Amino acid sequence: MKPFTPKRADGRALWQVVFDAVHADPPNTTYTYDAIGSMIETDVRHDIYSAVGRCNRELWKRAQRSLQNVRGIGYRLLKPQEHEVQALDYHDRGRRKMKNAVAIMRATDLAALTDPERNHVLQVESVLVAMGRAIDHSMQRLTRHDEILRDLADRVDALEERK
Repeated sequence: MKPFTPKRADGRALWQVVFDAVHADPPNTTYTYDAIGSMIETDVRHDIYSAVGRCNRELWKRAQRSLQNVRGIGYRLLKPQEHEVQALDYHDRGRRKMKNAVAIMRATDLAALTDPERNHVLQVESVLVAMGRAIDHSMQRLTRHDEILRDLADRVDALEERK
């Protein structure tokens, strides 16, 4: 098969088939791996994962929707109220990866490097540490803003009850 040759007779990409099938469905709809495989006419899990991953990015942009993996079953179309939970999960996984990146850079045997290589490693480590701190700081601010908004909502509720 030539590169960029459509895998389907209708010319649509696999992700587009999934998008077309799910974008208008109601939240909480679950799609089994077998159902998605039937949509895209394959039982190759890698193709299913790839199609759903790309479909999800398009759902975020074009339909304000999101799919989440349901372990051992397939995927579920999230309710809008669940998007924050999914986003925070991505954030937490990203933060763990950032910590691993810093740990790898700190594990580098600097004595085995030339001066320019050593300087480069130290610069990369410094940038990764700074990025991690910025992420932590922004998360702390978001948490504080959430607390303030909850407090204000409680005050408004209390004032409305007095009326």
